[in-house]
Amino acid sequence: MRGGSSIKFNSSATIDVQLKDDERIAVMEKGRYGTIGWVYSIDGGMIIEKN
Repeated sequence: MRGGSSIKFNSSATIDVQLKDDERIAVMEKGRYGTIGWVYSIDGGMIIEKN
C-alpha cells in the first residue's frame, strides 16, 4: 500500500476485492456490526457467506 499501512488501521471498514473462479468477490476484513468475514458476490449482487 502506497503511503504506509496506517490508513488500514484507522479506517472503520476494510474490504478486499478478489477475482475467484472468474467471479468478482468482496471480503470484509475489518468492519463494524459483526460483518467481519462476510463474502459478497459483486457480479451476483448478494452475500454468499457469513462467518
